[in-house]
Amino acid sequence: LLGIMFYFSLLKYSVNGYPYQCSINDLANDTLNIYTGAPVLECPGYIDIISVNVIEDANYLTIKISVKDTIPESSESNIYYYFLLDRDNDPKNNCNDPPFNFCDTFYTIRIKNTVTVSKSIWNPWGWSDESTNAKSIFESSNTISIKIPKNEIGLNSNPKELPWRVITEIEYMCGDFAPNSGTAILKRYFYEKNIVITIPVEVPAIYIDGIEYKPSNGKVEISLAPGEYEFFVPQEIPISKHVKLIFIEWSDGVKDNRRRVKITEEGFNVTCIYEKYFYVKVYSPIGNTTPPEGWYPEDEKLTIGVVENQINVTKNTRYMFSFWNGSWGSNNFDFKKHLQTITLKDSIEINATWIKYHFISVISRYDEPRGGGWYIENSTAEISVKSILIFDNGTKVVFKKWGGDISVTKNNFTLTVDKPYTIIAEWDRFFQTSFRFWTPDREQVLPEFISIAGGEGKLQLTSYTNIWLKEGVYRLIDVAYKGGNVKPKEETIFNIDGSKTFDIECRIYDISVKVFDIFGFMVPGISVSTVLPNGEVVKGSGTGLVGLENLPCGTYTVRISILFFYTKTMSIELYSDREIVLTIPISALLIALFLGIIGGGYYYSRRRCVKENIAFKFLGNELLKELSNIPAISRKLEELDKKYGEIFLKYLDTKARKKVLEEQLSRAKKHRDESISFYENAARRARETGRHMSAYYAEKALQYTIKRYNKIISKLSFELENIGRELSEVMGEMNNINAQRKIVIDELLMRIDRARELLKKIYDINPVCIKCGDIQKLYNDVDEILMQIMEEISRLDGKVKSGEDELRRLKNRLKEIRDEINRVEGEIEKSREIVERVFSDMIGGEASDYIEICGVRINLTGRIEEFFDRYDAFRRELGKTIRSYWRNKKLLGKLTTEKISAQNKIEAFQEYLNNLKSDLNRLRASATNVKNILDDINESYRICKLKLNRCREKVKRRLKEEKGRLKEYIRELNRLRNEEIYRFRESIDGLKKRIEGYRRSFINLRSRIEDFKSDPGYPDEFLNLEGVKKLLNRLDEFLGEIDEFIDKSGKAGLIPECEDEVK
Repeated sequence: LLGIMFYFSLLKYSVNGYPYQCSINDLANDTLNIYTGAPVLECPGYIDIISVNVIEDANYLTIKISVKDTIPESSESNIYYYFLLDRDNDPKNNCNDPPFNFCDTFYTIRIKNTVTVSKSIWNPWGWSDESTNAKSIFESSNTISIKIPKNEIGLNSNPKELPWRVITEIEYMCGDFAPNSGTAILKRYFYEKNIVITIPVEVPAIYIDGIEYKPSNGKVEISLAPGEYEFFVPQEIPISKHVKLIFIEWSDGVKDNRRRVKITEEGFNVTCIYEKYFYVKVYSPIGNTTPPEGWYPEDEKLTIGVVENQINVTKNTRYMFSFWNGSWGSNNFDFKKHLQTITLKDSIEINATWIKYHFISVISRYDEPRGGGWYIENSTAEISVKSILIFDNGTKVVFKKWGGDISVTKNNFTLTVDKPYTIIAEWDRFFQTSFRFWTPDREQVLPEFISIAGGEGKLQLTSYTNIWLKEGVYRLIDVAYKGGNVKPKEETIFNIDGSKTFDIECRIYDISVKVFDIFGFMVPGISVSTVLPNGEVVKGSGTGLVGLENLPCGTYTVRISILFFYTKTMSIELYSDREIVLTIPISALLIALFLGIIGGGYYYSRRRCVKENIAFKFLGNELLKELSNIPAISRKLEELDKKYGEIFLKYLDTKARKKVLEEQLSRAKKHRDESISFYENAARRARETGRHMSAYYAEKALQYTIKRYNKIISKLSFELENIGRELSEVMGEMNNINAQRKIVIDELLMRIDRARELLKKIYDINPVCIKCGDIQKLYNDVDEILMQIMEEISRLDGKVKSGEDELRRLKNRLKEIRDEINRVEGEIEKSREIVERVFSDMIGGEASDYIEICGVRINLTGRIEEFFDRYDAFRRELGKTIRSYWRNKKLLGKLTTEKISAQNKIEAFQEYLNNLKSDLNRLRASATNVKNILDDINESYRICKLKLNRCREKVKRRLKEEKGRLKEYIRELNRLRNEEIYRFRESIDGLKKRIEGYRRSFINLRSRIEDFKSDPGYPDEFLNLEGVKKLLNRLDEFLGEIDEFIDKSGKAGLIPECEDEVK
């Protein structure tokens, strides 16, 4: 009977497949510190384990823990009852830290205010909590049990042996182990039938009587006792966001995914048949799409795309299909075709990208305008026509401006195509026009300029043949000829409507002057002059008739002169040809001719080298002017170099700011799109699962995100547009400074060339007329300029050297910044590595939900709670890592900005230094040229001095010779003078004798006269009046001889020697 009972008992377990229970006993009073192993004698009895029973039934694993004393239902301190097990019986993946070693899973009963049950799983990074359906039961006053669902610990597929252990603990006091060391083993014996269910690998589990069984390699292989069971597989299996499996049938023909199966002695082998479906969504903002959004089975042929590839909005605006963006997986899909038929192999979610086009209509009466046609919106169109067109019929058209929908004055410009445009070219017509100017005598003349007035205002012309005049009516204002206005008296109008030649008769007249002597003959040597309105003196000369031709009308003062002795001035009104007739005395003519001949010869002899001296001084001064400006030009170039360096640095900084803004704008757009996608997916998932409030908040967040990012993108776009304008202005300033530098450099070269040309002209002057002192002065002045240039070279050289030192300093600073950047990037990479190590199994894969920590994207899809558990486990280390990461990111941004700024400074300073070196080389070349000029002047001075010294020696010799001859002349003159004085004295002695004779004759005569006075009765013959007259005449002649003698003697220098005798 006992044997039969034992048999049936064994048969019961064989049929139901449950193992025997496993029980162990534990010694009393063996409590201890479970962390250190030290014994603790005073410990509550409800901690001291007496026995443990582990029982497995169909659905649960029950652990009954019996202790020494009554177990309280609440406590001020935490009371713990732990059940530890090694689910897979693999010690390699167990915790190694006591007291929870030897296991990979433990369940905890915690007693304080209430009784709770929790479950913990061991991971490579530590323990983490999982949700559990286990529950605790007070079996008796000193026995408490834990009922664990078998499917929670995968017991149906576990090994035949299950290691386990029980630990008790009162918080921070004492505890107990059962068994005291190692683990106990739950031995399991199975007698079920083999069940094999083949399912797709994507199916996560199959449920039999509500118990979950997970497949291995696409199969669920278990043993069940014979009987009837409910089999269930999910109707739909989501593989990913856009791929799912849909249940079709069981391999034995059953169509329902939930079915009843009777297990017999033969077991059960079946296959679940699923069909893969892909989500297809074709979106286009315009046009008609196909197919409708939804799920489609694998290998189905679909026509996919938009029906039309061109959609006309208006006559001049249209959309053209460009390409598809999105995802189409492994499908044989051409993203450039707007419509195509494919065999579905993967999910498709695509968005049509259209390009908006506008038509630019460019109309012109002349030329073939360029730039018209269809353009992508916001692209640029290059609109242009030729600025000038010349035709064979003497007509020219000049581009005026663009009209229509735009107003631009340049013939070629760039247009941002933001809408359709109709652009019309406007032209001005010009005609070849010639003017001919005549005197009343039909002699052609050429004015200095003429002024005409028309619709465009006043024009001044200086060329009169085949000039281009704009179409219209013009009025003649001025005809400037020799300072006067000689336009016709009547108003003159020109109608320019074709190629024409206009003849204009000007008020230009002649003056003729006729001069006769008193006998009616024409007088030679006549000069006639007058002053024109422009200040020019007009002269004419001739014999008898002199003409002044082609004089502008007006009032003139005419001066008529005959050599230097006869002048007549008269004022005349010249409004027609005039003739002046003049008669002069002949005596004036003869004297004028005589003195004119003598004076002309004298003037010519005195004015031979004046012109050459004036030319030398003028050319020398011009040479000094050209050279003296070289230092100033150098300083101006240096100033422009410095200014260019500052503007170039501003250009580089502005360009860098533009690049940063472009990157920020790109990131903002990317983050906007990602955020929109995230919130759209969150809202869609919430709606699908019936969480309407969550969907509402996701949609609100979506609206806020779009608004916020649009505001950011708008602000960045505005700043980028301003930066673009600022960059254009800076480039304009750079081009302007470069143009100024070119002008200054050309001026420097031009001054050197002009200086050499002036020196050559100086050499062409007759050297006889140039004084050596003037050459020496020119040399000294040029030498002083050369010294100034050399000082400027020395100053610039010093600047270049100090600039090179500054450049080296900037480069060293850049190297320091780069080293610091490398260090900070290394710290950031270490932070990433720590995050990657903590979340190593959550990185990568397709993620609908994710978070970025330290630049590492962590996949949160279906693992959000796991992420928070793991984050909590490493909170301190991750917090420190994240703070360090963002601190280093901030520092990296600052250092990157400093690096860009330093690079820009180096590039700008290098540009400035290169320009400065080029200026220094140009200045050195200029100094070489000036030195060559100085050497040439010095050579001229040396030759002049050599000739002067030779001349002086020759003069000295001639003076010495003349001095000897002069001494001989003096000696001869002294001899002749002495002889003349001797003869003079003899003449004086003769004169004395004659005077004595005359004196006696006068005394005798006086005596006779006195006698006559006293006795007038003397006879006439006695008086002899004739004799007296003769005597007086002779005396008069004698006095004349004495005067002549005195005059000759004085001129000969003899009177001072014989003054007394002469007196």
